[in-house]
Amino acid sequence: ILVREFTRRPQDAGVLLMTSTVMRSVVVIVGWLATTGIFFFLPKGHEGTPSFGVVAVLALTSIQAVGSIPTFWLQTQGRAWQASAGVLPVFLTASVLRLIFVWQGGGVVVFGWIAVAELVISAVVSFGQANRNLPGGWLFSRKVARELLAASWPLALAALAFLGYTRLDQLLLSGLAGEKELGI
Repeated sequence: ILVREFTRRPQDAGVLLMTSTVMRSVVVIVGWLATTGIFFFLPKGHEGTPSFGVVAVLALTSIQAVGSIPTFWLQTQGRAWQASAGVLPVFLTASVLRLIFVWQGGGVVVFGWIAVAELVISAVVSFGQANRNLPGGWLFSRKVARELLAASWPLALAALAFLGYTRLDQLLLSGLAGEKELGI
C-alpha cells in the first residue's frame, strides 16, 4: 500500500514517510509491550519456558517494519542502489559479529541483540539517505493516516494473524520441547 502511495503521490512523499513511520512505530511499541507482557503469564520454572531476554529481543526485531519505510520510497524513486549501498556495510559488520560470537559460544540473546542493532543502524542510515534525497519536509497527517489505515487494514489483519500464529507456535514448541530443541 505504501509503495503504491509513493508512486501515486510523489509530491506527498514527506507526509507519507512521516505518517507511516509514526503509525508503524506505534504498532511496534504496542506489539513489543504485548509480547513481553505475555511473558509474565507463561509458566515459570518450566524447562521449556523461554527467558525474558529471548522474548524481548525477538519482539524487538519487529522494528524492521519501521526501518523499511525509507527503502520503499528510495526504490520508487529509482534509487534502490542508494538503499542497498548504505546498509551493506551494516549488514557485513553484523555478519562478522555473528561469526565472532559463534566462535566465542555466544547465546541466542547476544545474536538477537546483534540483529536488533543491525536493524536500528540500517534504519538510521536509510532514513538519513531518504532525508537527503527528499524535497521538502517530513510532516504527520491524520488524514493520510486514516487513508493508509483504510487501505491497509485487511493486510494488517492478515500480517497480525500470521505473526501471532508463528510466534505462538514458537512459544508452544519451546514450552513442549525446550529452547534447545527449538534451536534457541
